[in-house]
Amino acid sequence: MAEAVITIDINKDYRILGEPLPNKYSTTLMVTFDATRSLQPRTAIIPEPRTFSESPPTFTYHAYDGTVLVKMPFKADENAAPAITRCTAASGTRRSSSTTTAWRVS
Repeated sequence: MAEAVITIDINKDYRILGEPLPNKYSTTLMVTFDATRSLQPRTAIIPEPRTFSESPPTFTYHAYDGTVLVKMPFKADENAAPAITRCTAASGTRRSSSTTTAWRVS
């Protein structure tokens, strides 16, 4: 079993929501890789998000900011090609539920 470490650099003044979500319309940070016959990823190991409070009105939510290190364990056979991949969090745009939602902090 091997492990890839993914570094996500979140732009200053932005946050990416974490679990638990503040409402049913939100999307959390999710990291996935497509499996191949040679490369079989397992579930990503994402660190716990920080807790933030905003006001007015006062509400609390869980999110990531700064740099987030995600570990992705995987099984690779001798046919898997080595690669380096860079992931960058979205800058305040919501692209889809399978990518990243970033919130601007005011």
